[in-house]
Amino acid sequence: MGALRELYCDWNGSAPLCVAARRRLEQALAEELGNPASLHRPGERGRIALEQARAEVAALFGADPSELVFTSGGTEANHLAIAGRFEGAPTTAHLVTTAIEHASVLAAADRLAARGIAVTRVAPQRDGTVAVGDLLAAVTPMTRLVACMAANNETGALMPIAELAAALRPLSIPLHVDAVQLLGRARLQAGAFGAATVSFSGHKLGGPAGGGALWIARGHALAPWIGGGRQERGRRGGTPPLLPLIGFGAAAAAARRAPAGDAGAAARDAFERAVHAARPDVIVVAATAPRLPNTSLLLVPGCDGGRLVAALAADDVAVATGSACQAGAAEPSHVLRAMGIPVALARAAVRFSFGPADDAAVGREAARRLLGRLPQARHPPPA
Repeated sequence: MGALRELYCDWNGSAPLCVAARRRLEQALAEELGNPASLHRPGERGRIALEQARAEVAALFGADPSELVFTSGGTEANHLAIAGRFEGAPTTAHLVTTAIEHASVLAAADRLAARGIAVTRVAPQRDGTVAVGDLLAAVTPMTRLVACMAANNETGALMPIAELAAALRPLSIPLHVDAVQLLGRARLQAGAFGAATVSFSGHKLGGPAGGGALWIARGHALAPWIGGGRQERGRRGGTPPLLPLIGFGAAAAAARRAPAGDAGAAARDAFERAVHAARPDVIVVAATAPRLPNTSLLLVPGCDGGRLVAALAADDVAVATGSACQAGAAEPSHVLRAMGIPVALARAAVRFSFGPADDAAVGREAARRLLGRLPQARHPPPA
C-alpha cells in the first residue's frame, strides 16, 4: 500500500507559500535590491519593488496605496492600531475590545492597562459571536477606541463589523478591525467595514511570513508604535521587511485573479458531515453562528487535543488545537474559556482549516483519518 497523501488542514495557522509568491521572491533575490530608503540604484530598485507590492496589496483591498502602512505582520499592525491611538492619552482614556481577540490585541490591551488606562473586554455570546449591543453597553464618554476582530481565528465565527461600525459612527468612536483571518477566505474591501483601521497579514494569503499591513482610513492619524526613521510616511520606523512584503504583493495579485467563492467550504462541510455521522457526540464550536467557510473547531469528548494533533501528524494530517500563537500553552484556549466551555472539554479541541482548492474528497479523507484516531463513541446505557 502506498504512503498516505499529506493533508494540510491548518490554513488558519498559515497558508502554504503560493506559486506566485515563490516565483516573485526568486526573481527578487536575483535583482540585488537595496534599502528602499537609500538613494543609490540598488535602493531605487528596492523602492520600486516595495511600492509595486503596496499597489498590489492595496488593489486587493480596494484601497489607495497611500492608506497602507507596511508592517512585519498582523501582530505589529494590531499594536500600531491600538498603541498609536493611545499615544499620549490620559489615564482616563478607555479601550473596549472583546475577550476572544487574537493574542496580539489582548497583549496591546494589557500594555494599556499597565499604564492605568481602563480596558473592557466584552464576553462573547454562546455561539462565539460578540453582540453589538454588548459592545455598545461597554462604551463610556472616555472610550477612545473599540477593537473587534472580523473573524475569530479559532472558531471561525464572524463578527457583525458593519453593524458595529454604523453604531459607533454617531458617537465619533473609531473602530479597529483585525481582518487577518479573512485573507484568502472571502472577498473584502477595507473601506466597506466602516472602520478607522484594519490589519492584515501576508502569510495567511500565501505570502511568506514577516509581511503585513495596516489600512488607515483617510482623516485618521496614528502615532508610530515603532520609532526610528521616517519610513512609511512617518508612521513606522525601521527598514521594511522587503522580501516578505514583495511576496505579500505577489500573493495579493494572485488572489485578485482567483475565482470568487467560499474557499474551503466544500471540504469543511463534507468533513463535518462525515464526523457527525460517525461520532454525533463531537461538538462543532460556533456551528450556529456565521462562520468562515473553511474552519471547523471540534471538541472531542474524552480526548486530549494536543495528543490528538500529534497523532494526526503521524498520519500526515496537519491540524492545530487552536491559535498557532498559543501552541504549547498549558492553559486551554482563552476563546473557549470566554465562551463558557468547561476546561476539560476545552482541552479536547482540535481545529481543521481547509484551503481554497480543497474539495469534498479532501474533507472526507480528513474525517476518515481523524475518526481512525478516535475511540468509539460512548453511548449511555439503556433506561
